[in-house]
Amino acid sequence: MAVEFSPKAAWVSVILKELDVPISVDSKVDRISMQKAIYLAQTKGADLGYRFSWYINGPYSSSLADTYYHLDEDRTLYERYSASDDFQENLKPVKDLIAAKPREANLADWLEAVASLDFMVRVMARTLKEAVERCKKNKPHLQALFDPARVALIKFGFQEDAS
Repeated sequence: MAVEFSPKAAWVSVILKELDVPISVDSKVDRISMQKAIYLAQTKGADLGYRFSWYINGPYSSSLADTYYHLDEDRTLYERYSASDDFQENLKPVKDLIAAKPREANLADWLEAVASLDFMVRVMARTLKEAVERCKKNKPHLQALFDPARVALIKFGFQEDAS
């Protein structure tokens, strides 16, 4: 049975390719990376209509999970699509945020740290300082990433410096 084309899967594919985030459902770290990258892209105007809620690894959308599993069934359907220059420009802050990843961090941990802080401020109405404190307490394995994540979120226009 052929996989049905999904416009949302096409957009997810374009965004992930543009951000150099692997399209893979093979591991938890790959799925975390895709979730957080799409969350961050949506905050910068690439709104695909996914709604995120708080989950153990930060912002999570079950409908996005359905989309990337669909995408994984036949990636060749979506390979010919690419981002326009304007769309690439909209994603630039997200690319810059990803590029700010500390060398010792893996992509999934970095994306979880920045997306978790952003979500706590944007959706849960915490101050950035409160978000950092809470994340350090609740995600001790990522503790070293929250201060650089806070700085990067401010630098690339995701959050304002209210310190």
